[in-house]
Amino acid sequence: MTTKLDYRREIEDMLKSEARKLGQSTLTTYASTAANFYRVLRDEGETPKEFFSRPVDELIRLVRSQDRSEQSKRVVLSAIRILAPSKYEEAIQNEIRRYKEVITKAYDDAKGTAKSSLTMDQLEDRFDQKREEVKRTATHRGWTDLMLLALTTGVLGMPPRRSQDWTMMQIQHDNEKQSFNYLHIDGRKVWFEFNVYKTSKHHDGPQRVEAPPQLAKLIRKYLAWLEDNKETHPQVVFLSPNGGRSRFTSSTLT
Repeated sequence: MTTKLDYRREIEDMLKSEARKLGQSTLTTYASTAANFYRVLRDEGETPKEFFSRPVDELIRLVRSQDRSEQSKRVVLSAIRILAPSKYEEAIQNEIRRYKEVITKAYDDAKGTAKSSLTMDQLEDRFDQKREEVKRTATHRGWTDLMLLALTTGVLGMPPRRSQDWTMMQIQHDNEKQSFNYLHIDGRKVWFEFNVYKTSKHHDGPQRVEAPPQLAKLIRKYLAWLEDNKETHPQVVFLSPNGGRSRFTSSTLT
């Protein structure tokens, strides 16, 4: 029986053969996101090669139709751009640009700025560099910086939120209070429960937001690192400048 991992590896090999200079972390992200779309949208018996050989305008329509984040759609379109004939380059780039504008606007709105100082491509490059740095030498500061990039820039599909939503985030425990936000994990599912956010007084109850798959995977690795290093970095809050109960302030995350 073919598994999700088998599909991802097959798509990764397809991408690698067409774009040999693509970094491994970018390659993995593209392949994983494209595999998720393929599994949902394929016809019975249709192989990844056959699916991604469909007319590009049809693939674009299928991507648009999905209830996924703009970032996920942008990533799968980037994979399609690599696999599609060069004559479709402009059409796919225009579609990617459309999603980038939506993502950047959401980021700007969440940060309360008129204009982001970095483009989405630059943010992705910064994230990839930090992820490789953490792979080589994992430190508390390195992991914290990586998680901040993942959560606040949208590079892994998480819609940007205001800084306070993350400064009030704690790791789940038995005595949870409504005055904090919480990270929850149930098997492979990871979600955030926001009790404290800008418009919370106008809503009845907390907001629950599930982490996109790539972000969930990164969070589990981060928590595993915290568990392995709890003697030197005991941590209650989700993100901390130096471990323990110390928190970032909203201004330090802006």
